[in-house]
Amino acid sequence: MAGDRAYNLVGMARQVPARRVAARFVSAAREQLARRLPELTSARWRDPDPLMPRWPIVSTSRLLSSHEMNPYGCFTLRGVQVDIGDGLRWDQAEALPRLARFDLHSWEWVWRMAAVPENQAKQDVARLWESWSLAHPYPYGDAWHPFVVSLRIWALLDVFDGLVRGGSAEALVKDHLAVAGGYLRHNLEVHLQGNHLLKNLKALVGLAYAQDNREATLDAVHRFTVKADHQILPDGGHVERSPSYHAHVLADLLDVRDLAGALSIDTPRLDAITTRAQDWAAVMRHPGGSTPALNDSSRLDPAALDQMGVGRKRPSAEPQEWILPSSGYAVLVCAPLSIVAEVGGPGPTEYPGHAHAGTLGFELAIDDDVVLCDTGVTEYSGTRRSYERSTDAHNTVTIDGKNSSAVWGDFRAAHLARSSVVHSHKSESEVEVSARAELGGRLKPIVHERIWRLSRERLLIEDRILGTGVHELALHLHSVPGVIPVATPDGTRIGPLVVRFEAPEGLEPEVRGPDREHGVCGPSGLLEEAAVTILRGKTTLPCTIRTTLDLGRCQGL
Repeated sequence: MAGDRAYNLVGMARQVPARRVAARFVSAAREQLARRLPELTSARWRDPDPLMPRWPIVSTSRLLSSHEMNPYGCFTLRGVQVDIGDGLRWDQAEALPRLARFDLHSWEWVWRMAAVPENQAKQDVARLWESWSLAHPYPYGDAWHPFVVSLRIWALLDVFDGLVRGGSAEALVKDHLAVAGGYLRHNLEVHLQGNHLLKNLKALVGLAYAQDNREATLDAVHRFTVKADHQILPDGGHVERSPSYHAHVLADLLDVRDLAGALSIDTPRLDAITTRAQDWAAVMRHPGGSTPALNDSSRLDPAALDQMGVGRKRPSAEPQEWILPSSGYAVLVCAPLSIVAEVGGPGPTEYPGHAHAGTLGFELAIDDDVVLCDTGVTEYSGTRRSYERSTDAHNTVTIDGKNSSAVWGDFRAAHLARSSVVHSHKSESEVEVSARAELGGRLKPIVHERIWRLSRERLLIEDRILGTGVHELALHLHSVPGVIPVATPDGTRIGPLVVRFEAPEGLEPEVRGPDREHGVCGPSGLLEEAAVTILRGKTTLPCTIRTTLDLGRCQGL
């Protein structure tokens, strides 16, 4: 175990640029300075008091928030009930997983209070804000993590006119925005980059507008645009390769664009980036409208994506394919079947915290319904987090029980698999793509090649595992909740499919679950019981496994 840790740390050190290591040390030093000298840093770093002109937009980010609350201390955060009591005992939240604490302190749940009659809502917000502020003084705990501060700043700005202005908490909220803005300005997450940094910069755009400073707003929009252009890849995907995080970044792009537009600021570069991101999201959607749960992703509300200007693929009688080389995905459609496949690397080497060891995994849908799914993400810590990032949690082949990329801890990864498309082909009746992956971690120098061949009635997958010696293989096919694999004379029935394997001697199919151990992220973002079909056994490399997922045969049962 210690040897693996040292091996992984060396790999991570090699892939992380020195400038990011230096930025992490600077960030840690500033955080410590703020904690040791809170009064001094609060005064020195503080922004000017915001003038708070009328907020001219309704934030697109509201569409992606599923948090709810009532004024009596009961919250619903990503479907999880959190009750801090009528006495607003915020300290009870410390027992929650860190992700839930981030959600609580982000104050994004306040968006749902806009439906309450205005006078009552202002009183409730004032009561909640006063108690929260006393319980979370500057700059301690998760409430003052720069990412959380960024979310809270934007949420407060967005609801200020309707829920704060003229209420008893107005002065307190303005004071908090000045303190939080200064703290964020000195603690930008440059060392993390990714969606965190974009959230930071978006909050600074909002604060510049709140100070009624056009020049500062122009500068903030420019900084945001430069970083967004760096993070949105040429094919339109976000650099962290997560469809969920891509959607949140798209909401940020739309929010900044709309706020700039309200000031008549011309943003042609930002407009182009936004369109690119919308087009990518449209290609990646399943026919039913949801996003695939690949890497750190959960399924998003199709209606929200529609309102964000994300289109849907037009039905076609002809096979369709999209290869997204920069973000590493391939989308194949041959109605009624469609797949989204991971054909590229698991994530950027500089910041792969949201990457999974799911190289050459895929999701499969029949018409509007996903049948074979990725596990997605339900937790960001602990043993469940480790499983959801593992190769076993994806529809691909695990070799010797090891991950195809070295993922460990909650957000660490190194020795990433390197994969790319080898060829793609489309005819009148089928579409095909093949990819080749040089596996990472302790699996070097084993190579995994996979071909997906999709027609209207079947998906044929051919796996070639190139190497030497005897190895244990496990090919996983994860079913969505409610679809339970059943053995039949023709093969394993998974919903409307029959799955048959042609494999070397020694490999046999089995079904595990449905249970929480093999569960997946459900539509609410919570863990739901599910089952997995596994072809497992020992064989000598090189070897070939052919998997046929047959829709036509099943329909005749």
